[in-house]
Amino acid sequence: MALSRLRLLPGLLLTLTVLAELAAVVLSWRLEPAYDTLLSAVFSCAFAGTGALILSRHPRHVIGWLLLAVGVENALAADLAQGYGLRAAAEGWPGGPVAEAIVTASWLPQAPAFVLIVLLLPTDRLPGQTWWLVVWMSVLGVALAEPGWVLNPLTGGEYAAGPNPAGCSTP
Repeated sequence: MALSRLRLLPGLLLTLTVLAELAAVVLSWRLEPAYDTLLSAVFSCAFAGTGALILSRHPRHVIGWLLLAVGVENALAADLAQGYGLRAAAEGWPGGPVAEAIVTASWLPQAPAFVLIVLLLPTDRLPGQTWWLVVWMSVLGVALAEPGWVLNPLTGGEYAAGPNPAGCSTP
């Protein structure tokens, strides 16, 4: 299927993902291993591209929207923010620790989307109504784990600029 046949919104979101990943690669280049920079870009573009292609044929396909959302979110909140955080630490730009805090907070909320994708395959419908319990348990798990993950002072080793700015210190 040619890219010219993409529907407007999925095509725009795919374009946003690709542009965000290009910026992330430029910002991150030589500040982390090249394989990490490139594989992250491939991951986001593959998810967003797959979702956009599915939505071009089936505009209401839930799996397509989930794949596209994960790709866009990962490109913006993980890769682009990480690239900015790394470059900010290296060049003395403002806002580096905030960008790295966004990266720390970005990956765990994707878990319910992955749970839904797995449960919706291959029919784009849950196997039964009771499976919503699994989806809501994943949402609850994220709601309980996210504050602990974001506020953990020991995640400072993951920050190029030093300690976790949101980390709570122990008395």
